[in-house]
Amino acid sequence: MTTTIELADHVAKDFLDIERHTKVFNRHNLPFETFSVQFAYRVIRSPEEITTDALKEVVRKFGDSAVDGMINDLRNKRILGKKEQKALENASRKIADRILTLTYQTHINKGIAELKDEAGTLFIRFSLNKLLPFPEIEYNDCHTRPEYFALQLLNLMGNVIYYLEKPREEIQLNETRALSHVKKNKKGKPGRKVYINKKVYRFLQTPREPEEKRAMERHVDSWHVRGHWRHLKSGKKVWVKAHVKGNRDAEPDIKPYRIASH
Repeated sequence: MTTTIELADHVAKDFLDIERHTKVFNRHNLPFETFSVQFAYRVIRSPEEITTDALKEVVRKFGDSAVDGMINDLRNKRILGKKEQKALENASRKIADRILTLTYQTHINKGIAELKDEAGTLFIRFSLNKLLPFPEIEYNDCHTRPEYFALQLLNLMGNVIYYLEKPREEIQLNETRALSHVKKNKKGKPGRKVYINKKVYRFLQTPREPEEKRAMERHVDSWHVRGHWRHLKSGKKVWVKAHVKGNRDAEPDIKPYRIASH
């Protein structure tokens, strides 16, 4: 099964930006053998840009020299009626709201990345071989510069992996707060998202009477552990591959991650 990581719009835009947030995607040390990153189509194409593209298609028959002028006339509603303009803008927003899924799969000799929309339409597919430092384009139906776009998607995946591996930053606050009553453990609800936060705010509290310990209760029988670096006391780092813990005969519980800030 594939682990899903959802990105907020501003996070996805930053992770795609090669100039501001450059991170190398190392396909040999990954937290998951197969994973997907989801973000909205408006991250790479705004509703206004989608509308402009549609208007260009409308006036293309008039020739390249007339495109700019015709688009201005259409936007000023000299040719396109008010209802038609509104319908075009609504359609552009719906397209921009579509969720794109960038899936990466590890194979024996290479890794393959695919970008699709909700309907399963393939935008671009590229592979990473051991001998090639750059992605090899296998299919493209979305970009005039597929090599550069593939590098952007690689940069996005590199930033996601870097964020997952980044240690948490603990911030202690010198305050005392009342403890709320601890509710009884319940089974995890299906579809619950796991928010990955790298800043943990810990309140320093006054000593209290020790509470009675409860027996450990598992929420699920089996779960995935993502690949990570294990830091030994000797200072050596050992890469631990992704694996399943708990009852190996049971179906692993996989919940989507969401990165809302970074």
